[in-house]
Amino acid sequence: MALPKDPTLYPPSRWALHSVYQPLPFSPAYLETLQAMQNDPHAPGHSDAGIRNLLFSLTLSFKPDSILELGTHIGSAAIVLGEALRLNDFGKVYTVEPTNECHAKASGYVKRAGLEKQVTCIKGFSYEESVRKQLAQAAPFEIIYVDACHDFDAVFAEIQYFSTILRDDGLMIFHDTSLHAQSYDTKNQGGVRRAIVEACGRAPELVPIFFEWPYWLNNCGAAMVCKQSIVNREAFASRQGLENFVGPGPQHTRMAGPAGLRRVARRLLRRGV
Repeated sequence: MALPKDPTLYPPSRWALHSVYQPLPFSPAYLETLQAMQNDPHAPGHSDAGIRNLLFSLTLSFKPDSILELGTHIGSAAIVLGEALRLNDFGKVYTVEPTNECHAKASGYVKRAGLEKQVTCIKGFSYEESVRKQLAQAAPFEIIYVDACHDFDAVFAEIQYFSTILRDDGLMIFHDTSLHAQSYDTKNQGGVRRAIVEACGRAPELVPIFFEWPYWLNNCGAAMVCKQSIVNREAFASRQGLENFVGPGPQHTRMAGPAGLRRVARRLLRRGV
């Protein structure tokens, strides 16, 4: 179930955020499972700490209702996402994995971490009709994490299709986007990086940002793509335009807190921005 377009219909838990100065009440089962996964024979292929930190932080901050992961592997990213959703008391992640062994391992780790309510493991390829039918019921997604096949043509096709079930203003997160990671393309066609550049070049509503080594502390790199079609850019082009939109007065006082956010969101809806 995706979030309603009207923010006044959001459940109350959607507006409560964890603060940086409050310790997070991690589940002991989650921590124990992550530690056990480090010793799994397949662990070298899991998502690195940087990308998991990014996914966890985004999930805590945006409190998405629906997250999609393409490429579960043994479930390290899915479990991190699931724990963030458990802390949020809100949302669900759907994770897709084609191989029997990894799907079984990930499902077992999800159960071990006590995150079956937050994480749904789907067996199959992302291009299969049966998989897409399941995902359509949970769409649109606020966050989509792509770390599956690294071949250019596969990633390009995934961006083209899955961006259509990404919510407006939603994010697609990619792993292995660096020039170095282009060597992971088994067909030597440019890999994830080229797929992002070409797909975004054909869709102006998709805006990419690349995180490059050494700024990104892993030479595999990462990237983020935002789906954002701003119809009325003039409303945000100047202070006067913004004040006309949200009203005069100090912005930090007018828009602070859930009530202010809901007020601005209602105006966005009315004006079609």
